[in-house]
Amino acid sequence: MTSQHADSPLRRRWRRPALRLGLLLLVLVVLILPFWEARRLHVTNPVVYVPGLPPEFAGLRLAFLADIHRGPYMSERRVVRVVHLANEQHADIIALGGDYVHRDRKYIPSVWHALGGLHAPLGVYAVLGNHDHWEGAEFSSRAMAHAGITNLTNRHVRLERGGKTIVVAGLDDPWAGQPDLGAALEGVGADEVAIVICHNPDYVQQAYDPRARLWLAGHTHGGQVCLPRGRPVVNISSHGYVSGLYPYRGMQIYISRGVGTVTPPVRVNCPAELPVIELQPG
Repeated sequence: MTSQHADSPLRRRWRRPALRLGLLLLVLVVLILPFWEARRLHVTNPVVYVPGLPPEFAGLRLAFLADIHRGPYMSERRVVRVVHLANEQHADIIALGGDYVHRDRKYIPSVWHALGGLHAPLGVYAVLGNHDHWEGAEFSSRAMAHAGITNLTNRHVRLERGGKTIVVAGLDDPWAGQPDLGAALEGVGADEVAIVICHNPDYVQQAYDPRARLWLAGHTHGGQVCLPRGRPVVNISSHGYVSGLYPYRGMQIYISRGVGTVTPPVRVNCPAELPVIELQPG
């Protein structure tokens, strides 16, 4: 006996080649798009108003690279392309926010060999992240020095423009290192403005200092996989930080979505980011 559903309208439509091809393409897009988005790098241009910033530093441009994660999902060739893109922004300062490798210390030499190509007139400065500690902080620090990049772990430098100065400081990673804001800002005057690079944004609420007017952080990856309106499916920040600019007790915190990924190596509604921040007196 022939079933009454054997040649239903739905079955007849499915036999159409165009419909089958369309559904196949839709499945491929859904499967491939998250991996494709993970390889895109957006240059963003936020303007951040920094309380007390000397007028001489108005318009200063700071490129911030965080969470590169050189490893199985980030080749050295891709890191070199990131370096070229950063140099093309002609920023005054380049800051590196930690987590340069992923899964294995064997990636440390190649990532710092590539990052050694970064150039900025006021310097290139870096701190370590939790992954760098897990894979060998001393090894990373030596490779960083060999690349000619200034390690700001728990220390600072002064930058001068028009007879005025600001401070750029860095902190060790809160998860795996020993951050010390007091040491990082030792000798910095009460009326001086400090920009602090710290891999993990959660540490801001543990180490308040009125001299630290702008914090730069990564670590969150913006969530990597986000629902509409940028809501992350998983948020590793205990204080709910995701990405972008957050005010906190008279300070500004800028959190980058980062360059690379960890497992799974996908991004959804959360493109990778190279922020080039313009500083203005606030």
